[in-house]
Amino acid sequence: MVACLLVATFSTATSQDSVSLVHKAKEQIKVNGSIGYSQILYSSLGAPSQRAPFFWQVQANLNIKVGIINMPFSARYNSQGADASYPTLPTQIGMSPKYKDYTFHIGWRNMNFSEYSLAGNQFVGGGIEYNPKNFWISYKLVYGRFQKSDIFYDENRVILGVPTFERWGYGAQINFGKAGRRVGVHAFRANDDPTSLVGSDTLGLTPNQNLVYGLTLDQKITKQIAVNGEMSWSALTTNTFIESDVQQAYSYLNNMGGLFNVNASTQLKKAALLNLTYSPEKYNLKLSYRRVDPDYKSLGAVFLNNDLEDLTANLGFGVLQNKMNLALSGGLQRNNIDGEKVTQTLRTIGAINLQYAPYEVWNIGLNYANFSTNTSMSLIVDGIDTLRYAQVTSSYGGNIMRLIKGEKVNQSIMLMINQQAAITNDQRESQTLVASLSETITLTQLKANVAVAISATQTTAAGSQTQMIGPTISASKQLLNGKMAATTAVSYLSNMLNGTSNGNILNTRAGLNYNIGKHHNATLNVAYTSRMLAATTSELIANMAYTFSF
Repeated sequence: MVACLLVATFSTATSQDSVSLVHKAKEQIKVNGSIGYSQILYSSLGAPSQRAPFFWQVQANLNIKVGIINMPFSARYNSQGADASYPTLPTQIGMSPKYKDYTFHIGWRNMNFSEYSLAGNQFVGGGIEYNPKNFWISYKLVYGRFQKSDIFYDENRVILGVPTFERWGYGAQINFGKAGRRVGVHAFRANDDPTSLVGSDTLGLTPNQNLVYGLTLDQKITKQIAVNGEMSWSALTTNTFIESDVQQAYSYLNNMGGLFNVNASTQLKKAALLNLTYSPEKYNLKLSYRRVDPDYKSLGAVFLNNDLEDLTANLGFGVLQNKMNLALSGGLQRNNIDGEKVTQTLRTIGAINLQYAPYEVWNIGLNYANFSTNTSMSLIVDGIDTLRYAQVTSSYGGNIMRLIKGEKVNQSIMLMINQQAAITNDQRESQTLVASLSETITLTQLKANVAVAISATQTTAAGSQTQMIGPTISASKQLLNGKMAATTAVSYLSNMLNGTSNGNILNTRAGLNYNIGKHHNATLNVAYTSRMLAATTSELIANMAYTFSF
């Protein structure tokens, strides 16, 4: 009997321990995310197709949390298969798990050092971010492939697009201090593999090498004054096939060994950005200065504007107990900052925006903007002369809205008018006038909305006048105790050219969104467009999607 009691007691204790361990494991390991499937059907009549007739995609977003470690995971696969090109491959898998003050990037990811160095360019590889709360040093490290070697042909063996070399890169950023009092240094190096693209010499393509380095600043001088900015240099060799050679203009670049190779195709450019913000209680003022050398390029950024110098200012403040808010902005921008181009362009920008709400049921808005461009070109005809080209684009407009609130019905009525004009060398080239009047009725008890609008557009350019006018009706309704939402809209536009009918355009759309329980969501959207112009064309697009969240 005693032995049986001991066995029973031991079995019960073991069972309780197992249950406790399972319960603790469930508390420490949590998984959430979503898995979705979507497809698009497309059909056109009377005109060439603008897209594939069928497209599908499967996408997953998962987050696995083990204790204090977060491991976000994402993946997608679609019907484009291997025909898609970098950087939007049809299969992209990546995760960014977190542990205490560390974030680890694995797979398809993007990271950011600064605007003019590593700036969000997608890569496949790895990265680390260390951002402690109670320590004054933080850093980022990255290594991966930033570009795949690709060359695509059509059925006639004609090259599509621009072939690319395989590109690998790595970099680091170290910040000293905390937010508001921080100085950072960064460096990023990228290099094309010259052997990754067969026949590159016959294609006229050359591999690049790039080294970007610089400083960033984020400094709060007082409670109301802050300054931040960046200074970066980019050394770019556009043809690594050329043998390395000492370049007198780049003394320290010549001594970097294998880190960077200098030859006749190497150029060193710089980019600078500085922002000054003054924020007392009643207004906000921001001054910005930017200068980017011609041909400045970073292989860690998707796209950068270059050959520009600009100065901008923004001022915002409220008056009449903040019932009226004003925003003013202005600036100057010029190109050809090294004076080597034949033409030089100077742009000026000015804008005013006013919002006034004298009462709760009234809202009035006014806006004005002026953009001018002056281009000068040096001509040599029996001496030196200058040809000037000036263009001014101005727009102004306003809107007024009236709210009518009730117990069962709410209404809003809005009138909007806007005009834009373009003037070249004091001659008006084009003018566009847009106006609309709309009313929205909300039936609170029925959980439904109905909107009616009429809009008109008139454009005058090159001696002709185009007009478009027509109504739009839309409605939405919540069904099944808010689990389903239905929407529909119809618009009809009449097109006229110089007072003569030029056809009509009909747009219709309808959609359903259904939440099935807590974890399932299904949507269906259908859009149909018919253009009855010189020839009648039509397009039909249907989008269906399902998402499971957990």
